[in-house]
Amino acid sequence: MPKVYVDGCAYRRDTDHELVAGVGVVWNPTVPEETLKHSLGSQTNQYAEIAAALVAVQSAVQKGIRELVICTDSDYVRQNFVSHLPNWKQNNMLNSKGKPVHHGSLILALDRLVWDHDMTIYWKKVKGHAKVDSPDKIGNDLADQLAKEGALTGEPWRFSEPETLAVHAVT
Repeated sequence: MPKVYVDGCAYRRDTDHELVAGVGVVWNPTVPEETLKHSLGSQTNQYAEIAAALVAVQSAVQKGIRELVICTDSDYVRQNFVSHLPNWKQNNMLNSKGKPVHHGSLILALDRLVWDHDMTIYWKKVKGHAKVDSPDKIGNDLADQLAKEGALTGEPWRFSEPETLAVHAVT
């Protein structure tokens, strides 16, 4: 089954202290052509982490992949989709405090792609900045490096919210 490593980052540049964010996506750590890096402009780290997963799913759709493993060092992203999204969808994208879910449009856009293309996504938590060499360490480290490069020099990626982001029923 195809495996993709994703990472997002946001930090303030040394030169002007402007907040910059980027994403890195790695399909195959040994093939440079199988990587993506994008600039997100002034966004938060959480936004960048979710955007990285969305970029990976968009890439999977372009490749005709319908089943994949998304490897991330972000428990925030993994938990959003594995644990929280079913409840949020039942509550019309409101969190447990009755407030709109942060980055809900981005989350729903990813969910919609998965639904519209009859995809199955498996989420794998990988250790960030691991010390022991492994395929997961190599993939995650490269995604992390690409996210940082993307923040500064990557091709711009902008989220365009679809006209309608229906909340699909939870089954």
